[in-house]
Amino acid sequence: MSPAFVVVLAVSLVLKAVLAIAAADIEPRYDERQFLRFAQEFLETGAIASLWRAPGYQWFSGLGLLLGDGHPVGIRLLQVVVSTASALLVYRIGRQQWNERVGLAAGALVAFYPAQIA
Repeated sequence: MSPAFVVVLAVSLVLKAVLAIAAADIEPRYDERQFLRFAQEFLETGAIASLWRAPGYQWFSGLGLLLGDGHPVGIRLLQVVVSTASALLVYRIGRQQWNERVGLAAGALVAFYPAQIA
């Protein structure tokens, strides 16, 4: 992995983590509220609350709640890790299929894509 992409990943990871922690007290809205309830039910009962709404995400959210001691910030921090891993994966695919510059550009675009940061 190129040193330039290590910097991209590090900056992206820190930015996302800082934003996740800074937004920790923002009330969940819309679907986030429902998924949070599903995760809480999963932790309490061990059962998937709804099979029609992303059962794998309920497990993921449950793990985040465990890591965050019941606070949604744990889910957001897990999403930071997954988002950063996605950028790494895109970088590696771009580098393998084309070249280092393509991998770096594609990985950086994913690392700082607004929906991946917010």
